[in-house]
Amino acid sequence: MKGHGSGNLNITYNPKGEFRITGDYIVEDGDYLFTLGNILNKSFSVENGGKIMFNGDINNAEIDMKAIYKLKASLFPILQDENYKDRVRWNAI
Repeated sequence: MKGHGSGNLNITYNPKGEFRITGDYIVEDGDYLFTLGNILNKSFSVENGGKIMFNGDINNAEIDMKAIYKLKASLFPILQDENYKDRVRWNAI
């Protein structure tokens, strides 16, 4: 994931090599590339307002975000109406 945002973070690194982060980071925009075994790659846009909450251990951060996958699809398979055969732009959240 790549993104931009702001936050109030406290970062510490002690002589024992322990690295800790506490605080919240608010995401303004970003991109996320979902990959599954180098077979499936899907690019998502991250919505404004997502949050990453750090509680010390960087590997246990809480993430509250929404991402959008943009695609073109037809509604014909669902509606079975000839008027909906054209593919139109959709945002899957």
